[in-house]
Amino acid sequence: MRERIFKILHDNLGEYVSGQKISSQLGITRSAVYKHIKALKAQGHKIISKSRKGHMLLDSPDILSDFQLKCRLDTIFIGNSIFVYDSIHSTNRLAKELAEEGSVEGTVVIADSQTDGKGRMGRHWISPPAGGLWMSIILRPDIKPNNVACLTLVIGLAICKALRKLTHLDIGLKWPNDLVINGRKVCGILMELSAEVDRVNYIIAGIGLNVNFKSRHFPGELRSTATSLYIESGQRYGRKEVALQMLYSIEQHYIGFLQTKSLGKMKEEYKKLSIVLGKDVVITTPEKNLYGRVVDFYDDGSILLVDDGNEQHKILTGDVSLRLY
Repeated sequence: MRERIFKILHDNLGEYVSGQKISSQLGITRSAVYKHIKALKAQGHKIISKSRKGHMLLDSPDILSDFQLKCRLDTIFIGNSIFVYDSIHSTNRLAKELAEEGSVEGTVVIADSQTDGKGRMGRHWISPPAGGLWMSIILRPDIKPNNVACLTLVIGLAICKALRKLTHLDIGLKWPNDLVINGRKVCGILMELSAEVDRVNYIIAGIGLNVNFKSRHFPGELRSTATSLYIESGQRYGRKEVALQMLYSIEQHYIGFLQTKSLGKMKEEYKKLSIVLGKDVVITTPEKNLYGRVVDFYDDGSILLVDDGNEQHKILTGDVSLRLY
């Protein structure tokens, strides 16, 4: 009930809504409305209450909560079930546990901080409270395991487009799973899956986004390679709004991906936002390092590299670094 009252107030942000109107709309007493309004104020929401006028929401704290996200989320299935925590070991780890227990597709796990966040290849992901968005989504696509690499690019594209629209920053895509601004990483994606030989049981799409961190919040060794939306824009962003925009965009692009199970029409969009296309790079694979120029992307998400000997390589996974001469 509280989330429905908050939604009414938020839909009329900056305007008074009478207690009578809320009680009539929700079928509860005015005293019950007042009780929930009082609880919302205690949570830090700036609400003015005046007799004969009602209640007016002015602002909400940048605190992540499931009921605020649910009441504003404009998706079909992603976020129908949301779990929000002040602090947990890892959103991906919990999402995997929920997936094993049968949680539905679109279940979202969000944490204000992680004590054991992970990036690709087992790297530790710094995820302190208040400044970032640490989120995992359970997906259950009817695809084969070799389609997952492509889905990583699709989700990266979805996030990139949502953030560019929200912030107007020049955010680019670094194949296969990073978003960067001015050469520094602002967001990373970690895809983990449970699969059989020819089918995927579930995928956990883990997302770590640096939202409002200042340079001093990063360890010294990361200050030259990591950044945040705040550092690049000088503006603070409400993490709820960021999460809402990202989840909506991810769902739209995911639905598009399921139609072709490839990049399809999204490939041209991805290429426009890629920071490695046409650049000389080093790609580190489990077998070796490859030196060359990125000339294209395949529909399955792999990269086409022409090496220094003019030989072509199709690479599905690896770490890319721009070559500095």
